[in-house]
Amino acid sequence: MGDTPERWYWIEGRIGRRTWVLRFVGMLAVMFTLVFLPLLVLGDRPPEDMRATIGCSAIPVIFACVVFRFVQDVKRLHDLGQPGWFLFCGFIPVINLIYVVILAFQDGQPHRNAFGPDPKRRDEGFEAVADVFR
Repeated sequence: MGDTPERWYWIEGRIGRRTWVLRFVGMLAVMFTLVFLPLLVLGDRPPEDMRATIGCSAIPVIFACVVFRFVQDVKRLHDLGQPGWFLFCGFIPVINLIYVVILAFQDGQPHRNAFGPDPKRRDEGFEAVADVFR
């Protein structure tokens, strides 16, 4: 029951640093490719009929990427043992820089927490040994 693509928009669970960074970079690549690249290719003044098309097609892409980013941030916060509402720290100037550094570089909790098992599975061996003594 890993974090499969079908579950990428679910808030439950935890993700590690590497997964968070790769998904963050992937989201930026999708946004650049689908939103900004057409504007760069068409230049400063795209034809009138293309402006509406680009604008209307960009809105759902941006919305999906923003929601995806929020969900991934919540999962990363869960890995750190923090509730999802800490996500709002990302909206405070200066604090948001610290927030991103913490999400990108702080190691998650090495054991099962209230939000699920360790994504790195560092505690599986210990749980098997603990089951023997229970």
